Formats: sequence, C-alpha cells, structure tokens
Amino acid sequence: MDLFEEHRPRLLRMAYRLLGSVAEAEDVVQDAYIRWQAAGEATNAGAYLSTIVTRLCLDVLKSARVKREQYVGQWLPDMYLEAGPEPLGALAHELSYGFMAMLERLTPEQRAVFVLRTAFDMEYGSIAETLGTSAASCRQLMRKARERMEGPARFHADGAESQALAERFAEACNTQDAAALKALLGEPCRFLSDGGGRVNAARRPVVGVANVCRLLLGLQRKYGLRMEGLARSSGTSPVLRAESQGIVGMAALDIDEGGAIVGVFFQWNPHKVSIERSHNA
Repeated sequence: MDLFEEHRPRLLRMAYRLLGSVAEAEDVVQDAYIRWQAAGEATNAGAYLSTIVTRLCLDVLKSARVKREQYVGQWLPDMYLEAGPEPLGALAHELSYGFMAMLERLTPEQRAVFVLRTAFDMEYGSIAETLGTSAASCRQLMRKARERMEGPARFHADGAESQALAERFAEACNTQDAAALKALLGEPCRFLSDGGGRVNAARRPVVGVANVCRLLLGLQRKYGLRMEGLARSSGTSPVLRAESQGIVGMAALDIDEGGAIVGVFFQWNPHKVSIERSHNA
C-alpha cells in the first residue's frame, strides 16, 4: 500500500491528462490499485503501474468517444486544481489547459503517445512497451498527433507571475476596463465555454482579441460576471473562480511565452466544477 501511495500522485496526473476528467482519473487509479494488489508487487513498480493506468485509460477513451461527440456545446476537460504558485521545475513538463482541450482532436492512441512523451518525458521504447507496439509505430503516432495540435503548450514564467496576470485580467473584466483587458490579450486569442447543456454557455469558439474582449465585457454587463483569483493552476494555466447570476464556475487562462493571454476557457458545467478539490502532486 505504501509503495502504491508513493506513485498515486503521478498516476493521477497521468490518468487526468489522458482522460481530461478528474472523476474518471480517480476511478482508473483505484482500479489500478486493485490490480496491483491482485498481482503482487512488481520489480519496477513505476513502469508497471504506468502501463496499467495507460491501458485502462485507453479503454475509457475508446468508450467515451461517442458520448463526447454527442455532447451539447463545447466539451472541455475538468480543471485539475493544484496548489500554486509552484516552482518552474515542477512545471517543466506540464501542459496548459488549452492544450488539454486540444487533445480531444487526437485518437486514443495518439493521445497516449503525446501525453506520455510530452508531459512525462518517456522514451519511445518505454511508451511502446506500455502500449504493446513498436517504437517506430509510436513515433508515427507522435508525428500525426503533432500535426493536429497547435497553440502554446507551456508558459515558462513562474506560478506567481501567471497568477498576478490572472488577477489583472479579472480586475479588468470586473471593472469594464476595455483598454486594460485588450492590453492583456494576445493574438490569436480564443474563448471556449462549457455548459454541458445544463448552463447557458457559448457553444462555439470565439476567436480574436477584439471579439474575446467584446464578449467578456458583454457577459459582465448583461449577466454580472465576476471573477477572482484562486491561487490555483490547472497544468500551467492559472485558474479563476467565476460567478454569473448565482452560478459558480471556473476560468482557466492560457498564457504564451511573451506573457499575453491567448486562451480563455470557462467551465460552467456543474458536474465538472469542483472548486474545493485540490490535487497536490
């Protein structure tokens, strides 16, 4: 049990990045623990458990594809909240929230290779053993995955800097300061919102600094949108608490290497919002 618990935080991160769902990630890790108990301790516990979790995640992804394709509006991942600010070393291989959202473009196998290689720095040989294929096949899957991905993968400033930027963003929106808000956004900026058919939310992406700025200020004027910093991050993206007409949600911000906000993602689906949940790994 103690050995498994040592690996649990990493396994949770791995399962979340493969699935985009905190609840599903927790279920997978618990299933992996049951299998670990049944099989007995392996010589290389880390590799063994990573293989179990990855294969379980692939099964979940394959079964979830139809459900996500039929989802009402934009499907966005859960926001995996982690205590911040964190040192750069802890974030060196993290993915931004926007990159997590773009992972939905990939097949389950492409996603597995991309996440294991990009977020966990695994060698192709190890990934091949995990997936039960060849290293050459994994390289081919990675090439196809990269062709389908675009946008900033990481923000290289520290957590305190990104959180301060998020707080300035919230202040500009809350006070209707259009000039300040535009100064914080960078091209190509995009806005996505997930209501899951339960809460009113934009069902299509909004692209461009002027359009995103106009939308955010309109939401504040019409629906009383208010935001505040949480001192939490989802990957490299700082997260804000959002409230509109009594409905509580979360907003994650993607920030490029120049310090400009290039992605604004609102999660309003009540089944996905869990502000009190925090994962320290």
